[in-house]
Amino acid sequence: MATSDEEKLLIKMLGGIKVSVPKNEIAKVEIQPGSLMPPGLLTGASDADKDNLFSYLESLAIERVLRINAGGDTVKIGGTIYQADGFYQPGSYGFLGGQTAVGDGKQEDATLQTCR
Repeated sequence: MATSDEEKLLIKMLGGIKVSVPKNEIAKVEIQPGSLMPPGLLTGASDADKDNLFSYLESLAIERVLRINAGGDTVKIGGTIYQADGFYQPGSYGFLGGQTAVGDGKQEDATLQTCR
């Protein structure tokens, strides 16, 4: 789903095609567990390949992109804000478990110094 109002859902399909669907024609909306990405997709991928994939996925966003500093506090790098990590709250975002891993501090980008 891309956007929603009281009367319709605007869905972004493959190829960037946008389809408006009246809500009264929708029987059920549910969040699917897991990812649509194939397992192991990034195995063996170079950093450049990963950057290209994530840049492409980010370009698909219609309303906004939410960036999270996994394992850390809110940080601003240039004009980009990475939200603080936190426990999942219904209707929002967050983690369900895991441990914070702290890097060796050699990374220049603060967002790469911690992860979950």
